[in-house]
Amino acid sequence: MRVSVSVPATVTNLGSGFDALGLALSIHNRFTAEESKSGLKIDVFGEGQERLARNRTNFVYQVMEKVFRRARKFPRGLTLRLENDIPIGKGLGSSASCVVGGLVLANALVKPKLSQQELLDLAVKIEGHPDNILPAFVGGFTIAVLENGKLTFARHELNRGLRAVIVVPDGQILTAKARRVLPKTVPFKDAVFNLSRSALTVSALTAPDLNLLDVSMQDRLHEKYRRKLFPSISRYLEVMKNAGGKGSSVSGSGPTVITFAEENRTAERIAAKIRSELRRLRLKGNVLVASISSYGAKIS
Repeated sequence: MRVSVSVPATVTNLGSGFDALGLALSIHNRFTAEESKSGLKIDVFGEGQERLARNRTNFVYQVMEKVFRRARKFPRGLTLRLENDIPIGKGLGSSASCVVGGLVLANALVKPKLSQQELLDLAVKIEGHPDNILPAFVGGFTIAVLENGKLTFARHELNRGLRAVIVVPDGQILTAKARRVLPKTVPFKDAVFNLSRSALTVSALTAPDLNLLDVSMQDRLHEKYRRKLFPSISRYLEVMKNAGGKGSSVSGSGPTVITFAEENRTAERIAAKIRSELRRLRLKGNVLVASISSYGAKIS
């Protein structure tokens, strides 16, 4: 049996929506598995092909094993093909895509199959961040709440013309390290600041009224602390704002930054301005334009 699954990149936090808001993008990793007579063979292409494991320590395979154990069925042999377009360690949900891809792929190979809720709960248990897992799994614009280990969520379709302009700087910020720099408590006024703006972000993206994003995506809970790990993020965000993007923020733990445009022509124009300004300032970064993915993990 041969099965493939495509999983989108994700943008999380969206400025004020720390650990709650997520968005699926039209950048994908593709995972393919084919049962064989014996042994394990793993091929990796694209992002991480020089350094990702090709044995049983490979993260995608380790995720798949969790489903095999639950089903009490291990394939006699397996060939995996991992095609990675999502940048690794950049705040675009590469890890979440591997978790979701591995679970969905393995679930297609076993009987009885886990339900969608069981897969989601297992994915959150592995990844630890429902805001990253959810859009990778179901696509679109999502709001995640984790209550006593149970995931409750809402999902919205967004305007098909909406585009994200993304800058992926050189360098990485490890999620674990980004978590450690956050404070144990925050001032009450900062909590209210983010609460009101996260609600406004939902309205801005679903109404839609992108003019609200410059206000709604402001943050006081995480970005200012994480900028200590990558001080030049402030300069990238300023470049995006000056280029005409609507709302600019760090994606996930960073260092990727993102802004929005109402349609593709505007997005491409903004991207061109950003590239020009980055060259002038001698700031390195890959500039991408992506649409919002209506699909999460998709089997073919």
